[in-house]
Amino acid sequence: MEDDADLVQMEGPQSVVKRVAVFLRSVIPKDPWQLLFLAGTVLLFISPRTGWRPISLRPVVESVDHGPKLFDFFGFLIWPIVFGSLVAYYICFWSRQRPVRRILLAVFLPALLGLGLILIGYFQFTHSPRSVLDSRPGIGIVYEWFVGNIWKLPTGVYICALGLALLSVFTVRVHLGLSLLPISLREPVASASEDAASWKQYEWLIFVLVCPYFLIAGALGTLLAIPYLLGRRMPEMITMHLSFLSAPLEGLLMIGVLILILGKPGRDAARKSMRLPEPRYVLLAPVLAVAVGIGCAFLQFAIDRTHWAAHSFGKTSPPHFYSYFDVASAWYPWLLVLVFGAVAEEIVFRGVLLPRLMHRYGLQRGIFLTGMVWAAIHFHGDPYFDTSVPGVLYRLAWRILFCLTLNYVFCWMTLRWKSVIPSGLAHTVLNIIAISGINNEFPWGTEFTLTLWIVVALVLFRYLPVRDEDEAVANAAGTQPQTGV
Repeated sequence: MEDDADLVQMEGPQSVVKRVAVFLRSVIPKDPWQLLFLAGTVLLFISPRTGWRPISLRPVVESVDHGPKLFDFFGFLIWPIVFGSLVAYYICFWSRQRPVRRILLAVFLPALLGLGLILIGYFQFTHSPRSVLDSRPGIGIVYEWFVGNIWKLPTGVYICALGLALLSVFTVRVHLGLSLLPISLREPVASASEDAASWKQYEWLIFVLVCPYFLIAGALGTLLAIPYLLGRRMPEMITMHLSFLSAPLEGLLMIGVLILILGKPGRDAARKSMRLPEPRYVLLAPVLAVAVGIGCAFLQFAIDRTHWAAHSFGKTSPPHFYSYFDVASAWYPWLLVLVFGAVAEEIVFRGVLLPRLMHRYGLQRGIFLTGMVWAAIHFHGDPYFDTSVPGVLYRLAWRILFCLTLNYVFCWMTLRWKSVIPSGLAHTVLNIIAISGINNEFPWGTEFTLTLWIVVALVLFRYLPVRDEDEAVANAAGTQPQTGV
């Protein structure tokens, strides 16, 4: 199937590598240096979610009197960094006159202000009291403290500083006229005159989902946390069940954002994506998710069983398959509410965004970009606390790769079966497996699960490729006129 005019049909391993290289070049910005700005923006955006507790500094003042003041102080000063990252995301999508000035005033100034005041707070709360006989100037004491503790600072400081460093390199290039903003890909498949008006709304949708959406969802989470504040006066069962409402409410919130930005066409596209597929497809999708989801435990059981047969046969009892799962936690009824969040994501990303991105950029680029946007909405929600800098970068890379891989499988289900219901059920099953902890912890379990999904995606697209008529349907869906609310 032809997707991009630049992809040439060739034979042999070298040609496959060339095709992959050509594809990767097609999904990065026209100016590769813009990746620095994008990477810096992501690091600045996730830095508030990393560790900021100065537990490695000496002496650390963690007394009853100073501890609450310290954390309130940091929590307040994180917000200038959050504001700078939001503006940086905005600049990624839209750039007006004087981009350097806007970056300096709206990104660097608040972020550096917040970071600088946090460092001052570290110094105030952790430095040794100054003797009355100490004649050194104040700046010398601060410099000595900073040099002695530069490698002991919390992870959040390094992630924030790394993000600002990448942003600064690209800003210098913009100032010298070597790079431009906003970030843009190579020429799309759809003509500019046909696509420009409707594409603006989709840009706004993508921007809201990957950037300020977490603030809206966070406000909703704050409202749901109120019962916990009243927990002493309310039965525990009531507060627990109220917390389960977060999944359906967040699902409704995401659909609401979609309809608010895209209007009636977005509502129509969401409704069409929910058409009922054949019953066998509805069952096959969750079965596939279960098979891959528990594949790690099955492999560990096979290894242990083989080891027992080779070395401990007749000496000890064999390992039992059921012991590799915590099945009891999977029967909690409240886990069923996860279907609302999963189906909402499938409607927004595979039901609405995927056809539009395919119409604009072609099949393969559309699927890839859908996965990247889907990964980006998880950046702020992923846990990075108590993690080193390499650990943060690893989790970030793992999130991108895992979402890209699952996205290919879910996109295949949606295009092949012409509905988001199968992928929504598969998505729900995976969420239940992850949240309930059905799988016991095994070494390299997450990496092995990711590998299984990569194999599944390759097999599906290689031996059961999406048909031409499926791509044509998706492209036709992207040509619908879009009007605002």
